[in-house]
Amino acid sequence: MKIPEKIKSGTSLNTSRNLPEIFYIILLTLDGILKRYGFKDAELYKIHNKDEEYDFELISSGIMFNLFSDYGIGKMLEPLIEDFFRELELCPEKYKNNIFYKEIVRLVPETLPLIREANTQKETEWIYEYAIKGLKFKDELQQERLCRIEPLLGKKKKSKTCKCEFCIEFRRFHKERTKHIDFIIIDVLKEIDRRVNSGFG
Repeated sequence: MKIPEKIKSGTSLNTSRNLPEIFYIILLTLDGILKRYGFKDAELYKIHNKDEEYDFELISSGIMFNLFSDYGIGKMLEPLIEDFFRELELCPEKYKNNIFYKEIVRLVPETLPLIREANTQKETEWIYEYAIKGLKFKDELQQERLCRIEPLLGKKKKSKTCKCEFCIEFRRFHKERTKHIDFIIIDVLKEIDRRVNSGFG
């Protein structure tokens, strides 16, 4: 599992797992949720643009869309992640009605054994299996996504390159990248951590 190099304690997380299991469970699940949305939005873009290849590059663009667009899941998750990095846990009472927290709790039977084994390959496989299965889910997370991107889903304009508002917004993030998407995610987490623990979060 990819994790930020430092947290507010200054503890390096590169070589050992010296934080409570819940810390890694939350990170693993949030990574899965982010990639699930990335897969789904890439799929929608492909549906609107028939000549587009549904490949890792397009999926990475879907993840970028979710990280940085005002219509992506990143803006929804940011307050939760800020709390998480500030406290190294999430308060059950505060988040009991939060759909992302509920998904973390639901997935504990799957994620806890992976964290205990500390096998990064298996963790990565779980993330992508969860994201792929998420293409078919009809749950609260899917409903949240539809509500969030609904303002962009006006009438689809017929052309080789779709010019609906969703595709225009998605295309802002569909470009060549010099970094693997996982390293971009780490950079985002580091920036949130820096902001939170410098007193600006």
